[in-house]
Amino acid sequence: MVTTTQTTVQTVPKSLSHLSLKNQPVIPTIPQPHACPTLLNNRHLQPKLTPTQQQQLDVKLKAASFDSTFSWSYTDEPHLSRRRAILAAHPEIEQLFGVEPLTGPLVVMLVAIQLAMAYCMRDASWFTIFVCAYVIGGTINHSLQLAVHELSHNLCSTRVFVNKWIAIFANLPTGFPSSVSFQKYHMDHHQYQGHDGIDTDIPTLMEVKIFQGPVMKLLWIIMQPIFYALRPAVVKPKSFGKWELINVACCITFNLLMNQLLGTKALSYLLIGTILGLGLHPTAGHFIAEHYEFMLGQETYSYYGSANFFNFNVGYHNEHHDFPRIPWSRLPMVTKIAPEYYLTLPHYTSYISVIYSYITDSRVGPFARVKRQTKQSGDQSIAERVVEQKKQVWAGRTVLMVAFGWFIAAFAYVVTQVI
Repeated sequence: MVTTTQTTVQTVPKSLSHLSLKNQPVIPTIPQPHACPTLLNNRHLQPKLTPTQQQQLDVKLKAASFDSTFSWSYTDEPHLSRRRAILAAHPEIEQLFGVEPLTGPLVVMLVAIQLAMAYCMRDASWFTIFVCAYVIGGTINHSLQLAVHELSHNLCSTRVFVNKWIAIFANLPTGFPSSVSFQKYHMDHHQYQGHDGIDTDIPTLMEVKIFQGPVMKLLWIIMQPIFYALRPAVVKPKSFGKWELINVACCITFNLLMNQLLGTKALSYLLIGTILGLGLHPTAGHFIAEHYEFMLGQETYSYYGSANFFNFNVGYHNEHHDFPRIPWSRLPMVTKIAPEYYLTLPHYTSYISVIYSYITDSRVGPFARVKRQTKQSGDQSIAERVVEQKKQVWAGRTVLMVAFGWFIAAFAYVVTQVI
């Protein structure tokens, strides 16, 4: 049961008990400026639809049967309206806007730790490498990826190129060039949250179709870093520019130098750490916690727990989407200044519980995301919509084929090294 003192919240199954509003201070009830009614199909807590809403939903289901698994919203994303309301009530929050120079030294420290660990792993057993890669390397490489997230918002320096170079440096121990392209797609995620065909944070239709049931959802989580790497490039390709070339060149050069100077095991420690740290790992629970719809109509969730220490406070996710110009170190202050807007929302206190519920609860899966139509797709005829959905299906198939191929190749490589 999700409860709060003066705010009515819908009841959820016991399996979703990690969503918490308990033990919070008494907060005055206020009109919720972020209301975002969502139309659900084949989902728990199904609302009653008006005739107009039902007709709109039927048109979408005729256009593509796969879409019946997603939730569709016919309103704008909730963060812009809530930002305006919060700033009207708490204008002092604007004082938190700016940069956090401490991000740079932290990145240098984390990279140095990874290099030291890689040096220690150069003659270690494969068992030791895997354990250290999961516990230490996975945690640090995940932190570096979230530092890249901070830097993608230009929140370390007022100079854009400085943020780009620090992000590329943070990207080196993770082994896979991603910092520059991540920025492009992540800006789309903020500006067009949930928009069909634009927000590539949402799983493809083929992911939804294939990864059903506990075993397949577990496999999906393990392969999550591959999907996050491939999905944007296949679903919504973007031009390859100068900075992407620099990013790729730096990562390849770093990997070659690591292999030449410290050996295959040292490089493998870094690469394995990235794959494990972004997959079935406690700190990676934020991938699911942030936007998967565990409760009706709530499409963004915050996490208030110890993992924020390692994750550059990415758990303060409602706060981050409301105020993307506030750096990680000041996000907790947003919650303290405007608790009536955040502590009354369902939130998490355990990423492990989120992962467990995602795997075991049949009512949650890759489909549990809120989608919106773009203006262009809203003007399309049903026939045009079907064609567009077929393109998305083929894009999803491409992602799956490449992901499975990459996964099998990586597994075969590890087996041959161990044997």
